[in-house]
Parts: sequence; C-alpha cells; structure tokens
Amino acid sequence: MNFEAIPDLLADIIAEQRRTTEAVVGLAQAQTAKVEKTTKAAVDTSVDTPATAAEVDYEAAKKAVLALIKSQGREAAVAVLASYNLKSLQDAKPEQWGPIVQSIAKAAQ
Repeated sequence: MNFEAIPDLLADIIAEQRRTTEAVVGLAQAQTAKVEKTTKAAVDTSVDTPATAAEVDYEAAKKAVLALIKSQGREAAVAVLASYNLKSLQDAKPEQWGPIVQSIAKAAQ
C-alpha cells in the first residue's frame, strides 16, 4: 500500500464533500424560495376577506382555516381559534365566522 497517496485521497474526499454540501445548500435555498412563493400565493388566493361578516358561511371559514394550516401550520390555526375560546371551527357560532376569517387574514400576512 502506498501511504504517500493518502493525503491526496483525503484532499479529494474533502473537496467532494464541499461540492456536495454546496449543492445541497443550493437546492435547499431554491426549495425554500419555492415553498415561500407557493405559500404566499396560496394564502393570497385562499384567504379571501369578505366585504362583510354576513357574507361568510361555514365553508368559507373552513377554507380559510385550512389555508392557514397549510401555510403556517396547525398551531397558527389553533391560536386563532383559541383567541375566540374555540377548540375547533365547528364550535363557532355563525356570527363568529366573519371575525375568524378576518383574524386568519391578518395572521396570514
């Protein structure tokens, strides 16, 4: 075995690791940018703030809650509902749906 080649082999391995790390970081950054763009678009199109609270029905409120979960996670939706002393949207009264949707729109910004 030629021990003189070991430093060159190690240098090659380290260089390959650096290239791989740089490639992975680049892919992660690109994916992060893509997810942020997609999330912003989903929130912008899915969380429509109605002109009046009277225009909000259960399905519109449900759609807003699901969009918030998709963009910011379940914890964000739970926090909005908890601010109305609710454990789930099903517990909300019809007059609460509009304000809940408005709170979700604010949380999504």
